Formats: sequence, structure tokens, C-alpha cells
Amino acid sequence: MLSKQELRRLPFQRRPVADPGTRLVFQMPSGELLAPDPPFTTGDVWWRGPRAVYVVDIRPHNSSFQCTLPSEGDALHFDASIAFAWTVHKPVTVVREMVEDPPGGCRGHLIQRMRGISRRYSALNSAAAERAISLELGQDSIDLDEIGLRITNFTVELRLDPAQAPIAKDLEIAALRQRLAEQEERGKAAINRIAQTSDLQLHEIRARFYAELLSGGGASMAGNLLAQDPTKAAEAADFMVGLWQRDQEVAMRAMKVVLESDQLRLGEIDGAVSAAVESFTALVSQAGNKLAPGALASGNPMLAPAPEKPDDSDRRGVDDDSDERTDDR
Repeated sequence: MLSKQELRRLPFQRRPVADPGTRLVFQMPSGELLAPDPPFTTGDVWWRGPRAVYVVDIRPHNSSFQCTLPSEGDALHFDASIAFAWTVHKPVTVVREMVEDPPGGCRGHLIQRMRGISRRYSALNSAAAERAISLELGQDSIDLDEIGLRITNFTVELRLDPAQAPIAKDLEIAALRQRLAEQEERGKAAINRIAQTSDLQLHEIRARFYAELLSGGGASMAGNLLAQDPTKAAEAADFMVGLWQRDQEVAMRAMKVVLESDQLRLGEIDGAVSAAVESFTALVSQAGNKLAPGALASGNPMLAPAPEKPDDSDRRGVDDDSDERTDDR
């Protein structure tokens, strides 16, 4: 591809002529490389004084090679057959880099790029890997500017070695099983998260419902019983009666303690407390009247009325009358 010819001014030397399909690259006295188009004339060579000229072949050349390309996981490989054409794209760069094996430079570039593509595909999917390589490398020309070459007419053929086919199938099955197990684990984790979220939401709903139910008192709870089962009307009624009886018992027990303690006199406490005591007294009396005859005498201390207490004012009046009569005597 390259041939070099030394140039000198004296004795007079006929200027070099570029043959068809070649390009002349002149090396100037400063070391600069020039590839003029058209080439230097005889006068240019005389006045500019280039020291040497390189003849560079710029015709297209066909080349092919075979190699192995890794498949996904690098455990197995594809057998690849590649064909392409190469030409000199930048004659000055080819001379500067002293490219002596253009097909080798192209081959190294192609193998590096094809290996990156073939690793995306499993060993059993050689057709897909072949299409991907052809689409990426075979659509347009590839310029290797670092060495001044251009690659065109790229074609590739991939195949799996028959001896590796059973191994590839086993590896593919193992990979599928692993992916299936991973998907099952992710599915279980997702189901558990959904179940936990649902339980928390249901707990919050129940908590709010029962809080509102309890805050509504006995009537609200009885209504809930009827809403759940209308046939439980008797049970709801008994529930309300039970609540009323417990309230009455608590009120009467509290009033009995207050009255029997003989420490509170209505005239010695403020009006609000007096009204409350009178209210409780009326409640006890009302509860006693609603009981069956003889209930107060049944011996139940919680239902028996408090014993009547003599009025201090009446006693004081009797004593005063006695004193007056004594004085008259």
C-alpha cells in the first residue's frame, strides 16, 4: 500500500506521477506531510523542495475473517464470519501513523464493537445477535479517523457450535428457573405489603367506627345491634334496660352514701350542690316508687330508702316552748 521515494533537486529528477488509484503524500523539509490535489508540479517540487514522497493506494480492497464472539454471560460463544471492504480515507494520516496492515486495523475495530453487541444475547439467539450487529455496523460506512481508513460493505454471519447447543439449552433453562423464582419472591413480597396495608387500613376504620359508636352511648350501641340483625330487638332492649338499671344503681348508691354519712346539710352548702343532692334524692324516691311493693323492704341495702332524720329546727322549737313554760311557773 505504501511506497516511499526520496527526492533531491540535483541532479535534476523527474517529478513523481500518481498512478490511477493512488495518492501522493509529500514530506516537506520541516517534516510536514502534504497530499495536494492535484499533486505538485515539477516547478512546485523544485521550489518547495520536498524531501520524500509516499505513494498511497486509495483503491477499495475486500477482506474477510472468522472469529468467536461471546454470548450473554460469556459462558458460550458464537462462531462469526465477517466480510467487508476497506479504503484509505485520509492518506496523510495513514502515512503519519505508518499503517502497514490496514485489514488488521479494521479487523480489531470490528471485533471490539461486535463483542459488545453479541453479549446482549443468549447463545440460543444467534439470529437476533446477527441482526443487531448488521443494523449497527452494516448500515453506513465506518470511518477510522485515528488510522485514516474507512470500512464499507460490512456483512456478518453468526452460528452456534452444534456441540454447545445442549449446554446452551441447560443454561437457558437454569436462567429461566432463576428468573421465575425471583419473580415469585417479588410477587410474594408485594402481596405481603398489600396485605399489611389492608390490615392497617381496616384497623384504622374499625378504630374510628367503634370510637364513634362508644361516644354515642348506649343508644348508639343498641342501634348497632339492630343494624347487624333486626331479629335481635329483644337483645337490644335488654341491653338498654340493663344500662338504665346500672345508672340507677350507681346514682342510688352514691346518694345513699351521701345521706347516711350525715355530714351534708342542705343549708350549709351552696345552691348548686344543694340542687344536685335534691335531684339525687328525687331520683332515689322515683326509683323506689317504680319498684314492686315490698321491694324496699326486701333487705337490699342499695334499694332501701334512707332512714328519716329528725328536724333540728322542730327540736329547737320544742325546747324553747319548754323553757318558756318553766319561766312562767
